[in-house]
Amino acid sequence: MGKENRLFEYTPPFVEFPANPKIIEINGIKVYDYVSPDEMSNYIKEFSKTIDLNDFDVLLINQKGGRFFAETLMKLQNYRGSFLNVEYHRDHKIIIPVPEDIKKLRLGVFDDIWDSGGTPADILNDAPNSSFVFMTQKEGIEGQILIPRSRVAIQISNVWVGGCGMNLETEGDGLPKDFARDYPSLIAKIL
Repeated sequence: MGKENRLFEYTPPFVEFPANPKIIEINGIKVYDYVSPDEMSNYIKEFSKTIDLNDFDVLLINQKGGRFFAETLMKLQNYRGSFLNVEYHRDHKIIIPVPEDIKKLRLGVFDDIWDSGGTPADILNDAPNSSFVFMTQKEGIEGQILIPRSRVAIQISNVWVGGCGMNLETEGDGLPKDFARDYPSLIAKIL
């Protein structure tokens, strides 16, 4: 079996939203505990055993969301290779595109969450050789775009989540933007 095929043989664990979630407080705001910091750390450590960051020519980190996950994996693997930032948004807005001179390389694109799949599809349009490494994939999203060459550390229920670098446009949802971005785990909004 070729190296490329070995990269993508991993079945991520599914973490269902708990029936009776614990309520915690972050920056004075009450939220549901979804995946605790210890649990998330264990999931990422296990996932790190299934991937070698040196198999990619360049790592790309999409927006701020992918940074937590990518940096955690880089530390676990003592990765010293190169990485760049790109910024593709879910509304097909591209702020920082994949640089032209690397589009044909083996790119490992890190993102926090795979929900609709629109953002990685836009990156694939620009850089078709890209492989994707997502911290989480939401299950149960109607019309979710299938992304080839993708890896996921954990799968979760289709609920609002934040933390671990994630920012799901909380302004307008009754929560301040970025309030849980640095929280090292996943929390869910209290409805």
